[in-house]
Amino acid sequence: MYRVRLTAAQVTELKRRCHDPATRPKTRDRLEMIRLSHAGWSVPKIARHIRITESRARHWIKSFLAEGFDALDSKAVPKAPHKLTPDVLDSLRQVVGRDVRTWTAPQVMDWLKEHHGLTVNRSWLCEVMNANGMSYKRTTRHVRHKQEAQQVQDRQADLDTLKKGRRQD
Repeated sequence: MYRVRLTAAQVTELKRRCHDPATRPKTRDRLEMIRLSHAGWSVPKIARHIRITESRARHWIKSFLAEGFDALDSKAVPKAPHKLTPDVLDSLRQVVGRDVRTWTAPQVMDWLKEHHGLTVNRSWLCEVMNANGMSYKRTTRHVRHKQEAQQVQDRQADLDTLKKGRRQD
């Protein structure tokens, strides 16, 4: 059975860390486990109270006993390096900007894969391009520019009558 017995200095440090606004919530829970263990609670009771498994509660209490308060801190997870480095963005800006052709997001993704070996998410690529002042053109096919207004209106009236169940002959 693991039991924590804190000195007066450790109790003061525990209170200081618990009341520090910079302390992350998970670290605060771990500090609470230590406080409860010092108060005489068993590991299963602490686990139920904090709503974690007994093995996790035991892990954090053992870590505290071995390494002290620093073992309880939440470690920041390092972010993956940004795939689109400034050099890649510059070359993309030059290619997209100089061509008269219309680039679609999938075409930009293919170009990145071919020239830089990068595979990126389509929506993320669009966000990055917009954030860096670049835009891709979404091409759509439509014939609105070739339609005559009167003819469209007549056909719409025909459709409306067909929807109502009446037929004109």
